[in-house]
Amino acid sequence: MSSTIMPSWRHPLLRLHHRKIEKRLEPAEKAAAELGVPFDADKIRRALAYDSRTLRGRLIGLLVVGAALAVLGFSLYSSMAHPSSSRVLHAVGTALKPILLVSASLPVMWLLSARAGDCTAPCYGLVQPLLVLLAASAAVATEEQRRYTEAAALADKTTDLRPLFHELGTTVSIAYGSAAGLRDEVKAHAERVMQALEETAADLATDHKTAARRLGSDIAEILGNLTSGRFTTLLGEERLPEVASVDPDRMAGRYLARACVKSALLVITLGYLAESLGAPILGVVGGTISGFFLVAYLLLARKHGLAEASRLIRIIKEPMGGAPSAQEAKE
Repeated sequence: MSSTIMPSWRHPLLRLHHRKIEKRLEPAEKAAAELGVPFDADKIRRALAYDSRTLRGRLIGLLVVGAALAVLGFSLYSSMAHPSSSRVLHAVGTALKPILLVSASLPVMWLLSARAGDCTAPCYGLVQPLLVLLAASAAVATEEQRRYTEAAALADKTTDLRPLFHELGTTVSIAYGSAAGLRDEVKAHAERVMQALEETAADLATDHKTAARRLGSDIAEILGNLTSGRFTTLLGEERLPEVASVDPDRMAGRYLARACVKSALLVITLGYLAESLGAPILGVVGGTISGFFLVAYLLLARKHGLAEASRLIRIIKEPMGGAPSAQEAKE
């Protein structure tokens, strides 16, 4: 076992965070020893050190919601020709309720994020799921009598990594200044890596011990390269398929669903508040429909970049009668 690098824990939330990291790291380190693959636990600890930027991004999102509510309340108050004092008090009280709720949720979110070990650098979002998968691979590869259900569960866990690999290109690109060329390069490489892992996972149905050992070796290599910042060489070229055969739109439905649900919840809430503050119903309905697309676009742009967000929004508009662009018509 390697020596443990303990941070200077001056805050109880840091202790919660690193305690969770150690719970995931220790089984993975033991699994790597059983499989005989290289595993630098100290480097992984440094990669998974507490990083406040992740939580800060979530807090900024909540503050944006609060600011939107404040702007809405101010605009509605300004549109009132002769607001009475009781109506003004009612409007202020109605607008303050969600803002107070958002404010009260901030410390709870901070606590839960630290307890779950989620406050790590965005580019290392894959590390903890890979640690869990490494431990599971060793369990299937080294135990003599294993039921097929455990190998099947390992294959299922492997395919669950696809969204994280798909988002890696955007995450790395944002960290390095939103370089489009880097995003495309990392995204294409991550697709090939994920395809290689899925092919190995499919072999679990034929020879689960050999496939699990090979899967564990690949995961250990990915962990080493990922925590070293080698995002375009996560896995050796000899282990990768020549061309990624995955449909680039395979994950579009999941991303659109998430953005649409969040957008619908937000605009419905804002519409309800606007109606309770005295806004005309037709204006509320029109604003809700247009706001739905705007909020969905902003959510997608924050997560995947402007170009990808525009492409995904067009997927929503096409069934509603939106005309395809000239470029799309040529394709």
